[in-house]
Amino acid sequence: MKLKSIQILTFASIASAAISAFATDPVSSPITSPIVLNRSDSFVPASFSADGNPMLSFTSFDKTEGTAEVQVLDASIESVASFTIPADPSALYDYKAGPIMQNMDWEKIERNTICNYQDEDIIKEYLSKLDFDVLAKAPFSENGIIWGNKETSFEVLPSGEKVLKHFVYQEGKEIVDVTCSGNCKTDITFDAESTERFYVGSPLMLMSLFDYDKGTSSIGMVTVTQTLFNNAPDFEYISPLYERNNSPLDLSGYKWQDLPYGYLYDFGSYFGWEADYIKAYSVPSRCIGFSIRNQNGAELQTVKFEEGYTPQDESFMSIIIIGKKKYLSCNLVNDKTSYTVLYEIVKGENSVRQVGAFKTGVHPTLVMRGQNVMVDFENPDNDPISVSVTDLTGKIVYNRSVSSGAESLAIPSESMSDGMNIVTIYDNNQPKSSTKVMVR
Repeated sequence: MKLKSIQILTFASIASAAISAFATDPVSSPITSPIVLNRSDSFVPASFSADGNPMLSFTSFDKTEGTAEVQVLDASIESVASFTIPADPSALYDYKAGPIMQNMDWEKIERNTICNYQDEDIIKEYLSKLDFDVLAKAPFSENGIIWGNKETSFEVLPSGEKVLKHFVYQEGKEIVDVTCSGNCKTDITFDAESTERFYVGSPLMLMSLFDYDKGTSSIGMVTVTQTLFNNAPDFEYISPLYERNNSPLDLSGYKWQDLPYGYLYDFGSYFGWEADYIKAYSVPSRCIGFSIRNQNGAELQTVKFEEGYTPQDESFMSIIIIGKKKYLSCNLVNDKTSYTVLYEIVKGENSVRQVGAFKTGVHPTLVMRGQNVMVDFENPDNDPISVSVTDLTGKIVYNRSVSSGAESLAIPSESMSDGMNIVTIYDNNQPKSSTKVMVR
């Protein structure tokens, strides 16, 4: 049973929009298929469509249902296909809200009555000697004031937890000094009053396209194709493959003294610091690979990354064409090191196969103007290395040959375009890896 409470008041603390280059005559090509609002536009490249003509594709993601809606239109804005991509239950994470309490069980608690709550001069003098000020003031309770010092009133335990050890508060009509000492045992209780579930990401992968045979890159993003993996008329797409994280909510990172509202409960033998209302998340599921499917949901192939590799970001995959071969290029991270993992698309077998994992060492991938982008090399054979940067229009904005034996290269962000840039490393004039870098 809660004997008394003091309310604590402290300080409050995916898809990318794509551009497609299609122009139609509004007179000869009336729009008969309405485009649903709040959808992102992407495109089906001509080289990946059954009739050799490019198409528009519009997609939307419902984070509460986990599904993605796809609408494909031809150059006359006529509907070609419309289908729903199902949710992946493994992509769910929990969102809980409710009160959380840190219980502080001190080995020794001393309470000393200072004076009556009406003795303002005595209170003022006493607090001044301790260098105490109002730590919190509750607007809803007359017994809602606690005084202390933001530094000396707290102790940091070996576990890293910050606990209250010396403070003054009003108990009924009396002003009481509380001093805690000895060992302090703590535990955390969280009573969720509401639970919502969301999906960590869309079941539809958005990909850039780089055609090194033609020296071009896509302006928009690719979401669905027809003939990239086989010659069947059905549309095909790639979904991230998630692994459900079943770990309990991690509450150790919450700092009770920094939460917006709360109550300090005096249970006699221990104190409880309760936040009035917090929001807690389960650890989101992690992406462990990808699945290739057709518009009917049939699985063509599922690929799992090697142990320890995780995507660098949610748009980690690109399509690369070089030497008439097609690859899926994945920007992954392993032990804080960036890698480009290439999967060759074997069209006749409806499958892909990994052909290499290359350390890229392009960092950071999000930079502000004035910062440099560093490119680290591993080149034991001293092969000719060069680095180029292109913007989303395919324009080369930076190109530099690297001297033999060099281990790194600094690229000024001023050399890059605003927004998305692609940093490509060439080994013997062959593209070895491509990494997306965002400039703000």
